[in-house]
Amino acid sequence: MGWRDEYQQASFRGVPFYVKRAATEFGRRTQIHTFPNRDVPEAEDLGRRPRVYAIDGYLLGEDFYEQKDTFLRAVEAHGPGLLVHPYYGQLFVVCSRCRVSDTTDELGITRMDLEFTEAGEELEPSAVANPKSLADAKKKSALAAVNDAFLRAYTLVNKPLAEVNKLVSAIDQGTALVATARRSVANVASFQREILGIGEDVNALINSAVDLATETLSVLTFGTFPFEGEVRVTSDTAKQMFDEMRLLFDGTEEEPTDDTSPVKAYNDLLINAAVVTAGGLIPEVEFDSLEELLEAAQFVYDKIDAIEDSGIDDTELLEGFQDIRAAIRNDIESREDRLSRLSEVTLPDSLPALVLSNNLYGTIDQEQDILRRNGIDHPGFVDGLRPIQVLINV
Repeated sequence: MGWRDEYQQASFRGVPFYVKRAATEFGRRTQIHTFPNRDVPEAEDLGRRPRVYAIDGYLLGEDFYEQKDTFLRAVEAHGPGLLVHPYYGQLFVVCSRCRVSDTTDELGITRMDLEFTEAGEELEPSAVANPKSLADAKKKSALAAVNDAFLRAYTLVNKPLAEVNKLVSAIDQGTALVATARRSVANVASFQREILGIGEDVNALINSAVDLATETLSVLTFGTFPFEGEVRVTSDTAKQMFDEMRLLFDGTEEEPTDDTSPVKAYNDLLINAAVVTAGGLIPEVEFDSLEELLEAAQFVYDKIDAIEDSGIDDTELLEGFQDIRAAIRNDIESREDRLSRLSEVTLPDSLPALVLSNNLYGTIDQEQDILRRNGIDHPGFVDGLRPIQVLINV
């Protein structure tokens, strides 16, 4: 096979460009040690040098202004991207330099001095506190703050019968919502008994704030602690449990405007506990990419922001939410260098998912992830005309 058959049209993040000259740096990283009274130095091998791809490129055509704008967005986009190198094929790189030159002597052409550096591999975990243990401890203390806040806010003293009836209805609806959302533990006998017990004892529970809070928190957090109870969260169930906490926000009733309403106190108990539990579950979830971790963290942050913006002045509760934020930040810091990233690429040609997986990762193991992530129905045809999302640093 001749060089013309091997040559590929250059592109970065799916944006094509032309190449005049290309140079690549290879080699090893070394530290030269010299010693007194020795003529021969010692070279310490520190590993392979990062490969750097220098390219003199250009854009050409009547629409070269539009081409340039598109290309500049590609090189300034966050994170690594797919470079199709004319001589080395498909590479995941970061664009470390793009110097653009336009002259009146060459109208209709933009010349580019490009430098791409290989994206690299996963780094060793940083030395931080164990995020799972920290999150578990913070979740317990924050739930205690949620419980205490409810006890301070809840009262039936001097409340009319209509308000009491609304409370009973709210508890029935809240319990049904928890029972529906908690699909991962729905068939566990002890969970079913606790759910049924709330419904049967609701009239007695409303007269005891302690018992009402205890029973409510028990069913909502059932199985979410990794070290307690007959049902424990695992890496296989953590993602589903986190999604179950999200469902609880979709079914809660609009809160009464009266801050002294027991209905409001109960609804706050549900929401606050769901936020804390969701935040505490994040370190237990095996996310596929850093972007998925950050999206989950932002969901919890947004819920905490909404609660804080509502004007609560309970110092203990606010500190509990800040503890959950800290636990999530610690988890992100411990995993951000190890998790894969998402990158958007546009393939030069359509090809089967198996071939794409092998081209990108050197293995066919990522075929199903490519299909699932991009909603592709036919595994034999990954469209080369539309951008797709792929994991890098897998």
